[in-house]
Amino acid sequence: MGSGKLHHLEVTSMPYRSDDATKSATRRTAWLAATIVVIASVWLIVLPRCGRIPAIREHLQMLEDRGIDPSAMFYTELESMGPLLERLEGKYEGNHGGTEVGRMAGRSH
Repeated sequence: MGSGKLHHLEVTSMPYRSDDATKSATRRTAWLAATIVVIASVWLIVLPRCGRIPAIREHLQMLEDRGIDPSAMFYTELESMGPLLERLEGKYEGNHGGTEVGRMAGRSH
């Protein structure tokens, strides 16, 4: 560099990895936020409105009247299933030596 000239390096045309990474992170954050908004909207707005539809309301009331909890993991957890399970066990016990349903409910014969 003895001639006193400064060499200029043009960097504006080179893509920066940090810009790409920032755009990618921003895109992922936007997708996450959009997904949360959609799920929250369905859970907090759409489903409660569906519950106000007369046919659905009647069905939900029928389930409640029968003691059926739609949030139960297994229907063997429901109190109302006890008599049904006993009936099923009695019906199939002679043929199978007990039923899988009965074993799932904690009753083995």
